[in-house]
Amino acid sequence: RPDIDAPKFNVKIYNPDAVAPGSWFVGPYQERVQRDPGGAWVGPHIYDAHGELVWSGVPQFGHWNAFDFRATNIGGEPMLSFVDRHDSGVLLDNTYEEQMRFRASAEGAEFNMHDFNTVQDSQSVLLLESIVKRADRNTSRLIGFDGECKIRYYGFEEVDVVTKKTTFSWSSEGHVDVSETYNTRPGVEGPCNGGYGFDYIHANSIDKFPDGDYLLNARNCNAMYKISKTDGRIVWRFGGARSDFNFDPRFQGQHHARVLSQNKTHTLISFLDNSYLPSNMNPLINDCSRAFVVSLRTDTTPMTAEVVQQLDHPHKAYAYGRGNVQTLPNGNTFVGWTDHSLHSEYDTAGNLILEAQLQADLKSYRSYKFPWTGYPADPPDVLAEALHVDSSETISTTVWVSWNGATEVDVWNFYQVRADGTWRRLLGSVYRQGFETKFVHEGFVAHVQVEALDRNGQSLGESDVYDTL
Repeated sequence: RPDIDAPKFNVKIYNPDAVAPGSWFVGPYQERVQRDPGGAWVGPHIYDAHGELVWSGVPQFGHWNAFDFRATNIGGEPMLSFVDRHDSGVLLDNTYEEQMRFRASAEGAEFNMHDFNTVQDSQSVLLLESIVKRADRNTSRLIGFDGECKIRYYGFEEVDVVTKKTTFSWSSEGHVDVSETYNTRPGVEGPCNGGYGFDYIHANSIDKFPDGDYLLNARNCNAMYKISKTDGRIVWRFGGARSDFNFDPRFQGQHHARVLSQNKTHTLISFLDNSYLPSNMNPLINDCSRAFVVSLRTDTTPMTAEVVQQLDHPHKAYAYGRGNVQTLPNGNTFVGWTDHSLHSEYDTAGNLILEAQLQADLKSYRSYKFPWTGYPADPPDVLAEALHVDSSETISTTVWVSWNGATEVDVWNFYQVRADGTWRRLLGSVYRQGFETKFVHEGFVAHVQVEALDRNGQSLGESDVYDTL
């Protein structure tokens, strides 16, 4: 597959027995804002637990960035989801065929690439969006602008996956005051007069509580907001200038806030504290970025928050933008640090048990780990070449086979066939050697076909008939 040039991971596994099962879901990119298609490594990718490529979506999605790429479940069916080209959320089935696509429905709103989340037992999707509006002079003065500033307001929609109808929508306009921003860099004239607008909130994740309310994370406010499902009011603020919780240590520029559990008195959340906010005059706090699990107690006055788990960046470095925290079914924690697509896994005691990063200087907005079984709709790809052995007159036929996205292949059967496929003879069998498997047959074979078998010897599919070059 010359159209696939997936980047390679450097993998360090410190405790193999403690590592949770599952594949890695990443979306390598070079430029966050793409103007042209990227290289053969830009797009959604799945790797196995040892860093071997399983699937590349680059050919299918044209070398465009894929953000928030992960496995999910819709109506009991396994799916893949990601944000495509900054303008839509895509759902693929386990044959890698597109099933649904969602766009922002509000007039004038832009789809936000940061999050595309499935909720309500996977019956709904949450998507972020933003819109630029001119604020009045009183609002504009709160950020030091003399005039009517163009403000970028953020919001979200919940959309039913069956009816495709929006069941709830919300905007920060009228709910989160511009004065809550930590975007304090001098020179507001440029953003206020520019097309993008002044980014006072910069929402980057949206989730839903078991009680039906919503959790919105706002990077430029250093805060998370619980939003009422009934009237959209702010129920409470965690972090920022107007926090309703007593909490130490501070966090800043955080990403990927998720609700883990909730009862009448406590809510458990996770998030990545980047400890870095480029729009702040004091961009760095703390010694490094870290992943947090925090318990919020909501039945006291004031409400309190307590760190349940803190996992520092494995290299004591900063994730300068983006990243995520994922709690795995066995209790382990999987953290994406973005730069070099670095991700790390920790056991329940907080010990680092795995880390992997790309050799190339490529980022992945988030990195996830999920079990995944893929059955590609396309057949296996084959290349067969006849070669002279050691400059002699003896000819061998070398066959390479790959099946992009197939997870269950254990053995490849290689056949000599007629050009019309009406007859075939088994040449040999080889265990799968990774994404691409090589087979060498002594002698010339004009036409070949390859069959994939699973661990039980059952056929998964076969290639077309290929002519030997």
